[in-house]
Amino acid sequence: MSRKTEIVTAVGTLGCALGVGFMMQSGEVAELRYGTTTSISHPSMEFVGKIVTMTAPDLEVETLNLEPFTVEGIKLTSALVPALPVLARPDTLTNVVADPDVFDLYLKPNQVEGSLLAPELEKMPDCAIAATATPQAAAMMAYTLSAPCFAGQTVVISHEDLMFSEVLSEDGTLKTDIPALAEEATIRAFFETGETIETDVQADSLALYDRVLVQWRGTAGVQIHAREFGADYGDEGHVWSGARRDLSAVSAGHGGYLTTLGDPTRESAHVAEVYTYPTALTKMSGAVDLTVETEVTAGNCDREIQAQAMQFSGGKEVSSQVMTLAMPDCDAIGSFLVLNNLLQDLTVASK
Repeated sequence: MSRKTEIVTAVGTLGCALGVGFMMQSGEVAELRYGTTTSISHPSMEFVGKIVTMTAPDLEVETLNLEPFTVEGIKLTSALVPALPVLARPDTLTNVVADPDVFDLYLKPNQVEGSLLAPELEKMPDCAIAATATPQAAAMMAYTLSAPCFAGQTVVISHEDLMFSEVLSEDGTLKTDIPALAEEATIRAFFETGETIETDVQADSLALYDRVLVQWRGTAGVQIHAREFGADYGDEGHVWSGARRDLSAVSAGHGGYLTTLGDPTRESAHVAEVYTYPTALTKMSGAVDLTVETEVTAGNCDREIQAQAMQFSGGKEVSSQVMTLAMPDCDAIGSFLVLNNLLQDLTVASK
């Protein structure tokens, strides 16, 4: 497949000694990779990418002890006043704050941990929150969440450093498949009001797979592209959001597949892509070229975007980087930035 590059910019060693290069592509290359795009000519442009190291956010826990109080001098004036609900006092208020420079996530504290309902409130809907997780093929986890009183609301799901947000259905449920990043996996759901629920599951087959994770907020337009064993863009071995594949490729040992979590069209959503390759089961030999690419769109042009890239091999994390990138102005809409060296290519051998 013929390839032309209108603009190529190399970025040298930055920040944490990680070299990140990227090039803008439009016209014929963009059309070959992604379909028809608007051709834009730029004789000379430079962009600066900055790599910073992310540390896991510290959790701050504050405890507020409330002393009982006594009320005197109250006279009952009517026997017809119905009994009011008795609410349990909030023994513990918990604030959970993640690094705002990375994810800008703030989870509000629980206001009341429990309550005793008066008889007239017994017909209220069941507000119990429940979650289950079961191991699936290819070290995936089938996750189900039920929260009837949170129907239509946004919930943030986290597992290890993976984070994505979803909107609960009209009946307050969510079903999704999550790639495991640890054998002893824990999945947490965070609600807008501060309630959380935690679920554990064992992912015993994780060591058989390599995984690449890229995550961001909102409409950043970030994409993982895996080109397996010499495949060019648009070929059978090109795996990306436009050609995700499914578990059948893994079970046959012929290639990997892509999972997208969250809604990339929502402005403030947490979104993630995970590429999985069955390294210990493969029937192929050679290299899988990995790149992170960003399309310049009306949602991200002329502003900074931020993304985190992580790689896992044999069930262990091998690298993690956070990238901040100044996007070109909106005249460049339809072009693509290709970030080189943010991910390490995979080298696999047939089993």
